[in-house]
Amino acid sequence: MDINFLAVIVAAILSFVIGSVWYSQKAFGKKWMALTNLNSEDFKKNAKGAMAGTILGGLVLACILAVFVGYANVDNFFDGALVGFWAWLGFVVTTSSSSVLFERRPIGLFLMNIGFHLVEFVLMGALLAIWR
Repeated sequence: MDINFLAVIVAAILSFVIGSVWYSQKAFGKKWMALTNLNSEDFKKNAKGAMAGTILGGLVLACILAVFVGYANVDNFFDGALVGFWAWLGFVVTTSSSSVLFERRPIGLFLMNIGFHLVEFVLMGALLAIWR
């Protein structure tokens, strides 16, 4: 299977941009900090390492999602978004739910995080499908 690595890089950048907007102070950032008991100073201490890890994770995610899109043999926005949706539902929602069930994390934090990943997976799947 051929993977368009330029599309993978762009999808990883898209993931980072979506996350930057989603967790910005103008969107969900303040609520996210409150739900995680973090403050601006805590965030700044770990920001560089967290961002580097996020970029690396985005690259891995984009590469694996490109494989899923390839196996599904889709090449349009809607079908790529659908592949992203099913990957999100099957892997993100199911594995993230344990943070609420066992770690007793706030349901609001769970919904905020899976909401971000829904947008991320759907848009990345769509991009990877149309740019095969």
